[in-house]
Amino acid sequence: MEKVTLKVKQGILSVEDIIIDSDAEHVYVLFAVFNTNAEVEWSVGFAAADDMDRVYISVTDKIIEEAVLTEALPLLLNALEIKTIHSDSPEELTSYKNAIKRKIEKMDE
Repeated sequence: MEKVTLKVKQGILSVEDIIIDSDAEHVYVLFAVFNTNAEVEWSVGFAAADDMDRVYISVTDKIIEEAVLTEALPLLLNALEIKTIHSDSPEELTSYKNAIKRKIEKMDE
């Protein structure tokens, strides 16, 4: 994994520029959005590594999706820990952290 960028915008978290070892030709993004039931919905997208516009297409391959989640979730959790310290809205970020921890626990089962 190389460069990773955390963005929080209008309730959408994204971890961008995820590069996985098995596919160096593409760059991946992980989006996390809370639904009305206070659950996190995950989506993974990809773009060609040389695409500077980063127009992401949804990933449908479950193996690739799991690889991206495995790489991105710990980094996302760490970035949220740091961001919460300097945040105007730590409650929102704390809810994201808790949801991500639950996802990691499910993946470990």
